Amino acid sequence: MSENAVKKENWGSRIGYILSTLGMSIGVGAMWRFPMLTAKYGGGTFVLAFIIISIVAVIPAGWAESALGRKYKRSTAGNLEAVAGKKGKAFGTFMAAIPMCLAFYYPVVMAICAVYMGSTIGGAPFLNDVEGYYNQINANRPLIYAIVLAVIILTALISLGGIKKGVEKCCKILLPALFVVLLVVDIRVFTLDGIAEGLYAPQRPVLGVQWHPERQSFGLRRPDAVDAAPVFRWLRGALTNTDAPLYNRK
Repeated sequence: MSENAVKKENWGSRIGYILSTLGMSIGVGAMWRFPMLTAKYGGGTFVLAFIIISIVAVIPAGWAESALGRKYKRSTAGNLEAVAGKKGKAFGTFMAAIPMCLAFYYPVVMAICAVYMGSTIGGAPFLNDVEGYYNQINANRPLIYAIVLAVIILTALISLGGIKKGVEKCCKILLPALFVVLLVVDIRVFTLDGIAEGLYAPQRPVLGVQWHPERQSFGLRRPDAVDAAPVFRWLRGALTNTDAPLYNRK
């Protein structure tokens, strides 16, 4: 078969490509694991390091991978093979194997989330006994297997639709729906009783520091929070070429 005989499908629109890229990068970890890691490793300091690493390494790598795909129009392994030969192909194969491994893991997470979502509609009984309810879900293997199978079948149907009618069309619906759900959840969280105490919580630095990174440095620093003063001094010095404190307190 000649090369011209293979018709490769392209994205239907720029917004479809952007939403599909967001769908690939925004997952359960962004809503569940990232806040936990932020709270665990210093709040504002962790977010600052995350932003710097994203700007320096992650975003340029994503641009480079996208540019290679547009130029060579091959698979991940094929694109890197065109650039770096056999070593590039081996590394590209390894990169492609990572999401394949995750594909065995995420359907189970989605199944558990689906069970919790159904329980929430029924009154959220897991709030009374979180660990016990999770053990109950884990023991109900037939239900988990059935949901996992449904997820796999649904994913296969979307993939069979191709880029435009499958992946792109799905992302144009699900990504806006995701942001609406996040907005509703945020509004609900900030209208719960005790939210002000939870944001301040001087005895629990995990909560307070997330929303008030200034409490990690200098005169406002709480004794139970991680000291972020060196980070702020470095950032101010890099921007102004001075060693003055980040801000002055009377």
